[in-house]
Amino acid sequence: MRNIFRSEASNYKNKYALDSSGILHMASMNKRYTNTFRISVRLKEKVDPKILQQAFQNISPRFPTIVAGIKKGWFQYFVVPAEKIPKVKKDKKYLSTMSGSMIKNCAMQVLYKDETISVEIFHSLTDGIGGTIFVNSLVAEYLSLRYSLRVPYSDNVFNPVDEVPVEELTDGYLEYLGDKPSRAKPEYSYKIPGDDYYSNDSFVVSKDYSTKEMVELAHYYGVSLTTLLTAVMVKSIAQVQEKKKNSGKAIKIMIPVNLRNKFESKTLYNFTIYALPRINADKCKMEFEQLINNLSEQLKKQFSKEHLQREFTKNVNAQNYWWFKILPVSMKAIVLKQVYRVFGEKNASISISNFGEVRLPDEIKKYIHSFECALTPRTHSPYNCGVISYNGRLNICFSKKGDGCGFENVFFSNADQLKNAVIN
Repeated sequence: MRNIFRSEASNYKNKYALDSSGILHMASMNKRYTNTFRISVRLKEKVDPKILQQAFQNISPRFPTIVAGIKKGWFQYFVVPAEKIPKVKKDKKYLSTMSGSMIKNCAMQVLYKDETISVEIFHSLTDGIGGTIFVNSLVAEYLSLRYSLRVPYSDNVFNPVDEVPVEELTDGYLEYLGDKPSRAKPEYSYKIPGDDYYSNDSFVVSKDYSTKEMVELAHYYGVSLTTLLTAVMVKSIAQVQEKKKNSGKAIKIMIPVNLRNKFESKTLYNFTIYALPRINADKCKMEFEQLINNLSEQLKKQFSKEHLQREFTKNVNAQNYWWFKILPVSMKAIVLKQVYRVFGEKNASISISNFGEVRLPDEIKKYIHSFECALTPRTHSPYNCGVISYNGRLNICFSKKGDGCGFENVFFSNADQLKNAVIN
């Protein structure tokens, strides 16, 4: 007779406790929504699926917390390395919702279509940094097998036969937990109009820019590239808001911040926290220079090490109350789902996730055309935005549900006008 009280994770020797951010992503999912992200690499020749499968097999042991499923214990979730490496699949659908069995067995997948290799990862396993390292390593192994290359390994491209260092399996949030948490302040933000998240497929619209020109444009205004893109995003949302005659709520942009450099961590778990700049509805008509300066001041404060530590300490402490620790996993999920609804999805109009610049060795660069990253559209907002740079090209990718409201066209139009006015 099957023991219905048995923990799913009880029979697994190699298992790792899920980090506090991963637990929140577990709480956010339902039958129609899983918070996944996709990184795609377009090669210069058609992908060979057999070689891709072998490359996937070769590198999987090096990434035990990414090529993995998520199992329930009595009181917590565990990341368990996949017992069987999944087959690579023909890419048919963007950012499809992962089933419960897929989350348990292997909460990521490797896809291919024509010249493109794509990897989709459930956000509970890792963030964009961990995902990018995995994709770089997969593509490097694929190219080394296909063309008999000798690839120089680095912090961006892992050697598949290396031992897994302990620091990659460390929960950075717990390691750098502070003693002064910030206070939670729930406030609903303006919702960009669009199609319902559970009744439409995901689509992506992307555009490439010269990285050099966009960085020059940011420097013209005396800000970082992320701040520039945030300002263009706010301006574009404000235009949609005014056109729809719905201007009561503040515009807030959720910006994931990589904590590894600030806290000297090499973890492949999630180790990001969000900055959340906001512009009140009555301030949205200010001149662009005023807008970008306002956002720059907010982000300087929110990007500080002290502020970031207070933010993730708040999240971790909320899961460290004695009464929460003794709740079974199923009860924890109910509590966190409510927290997520109040403080997560409805707390921002859109996310901008800048995956940064991809750096690869010259030995494989000549075989790669471009990179693209995409995020699952949020349940509250039908849009999301991913940014990635490779070989001098900056790719800005909007994911959306259904047809959307044309917001991406407003954004690209504003970005083009600013660039053309400043860059010769």
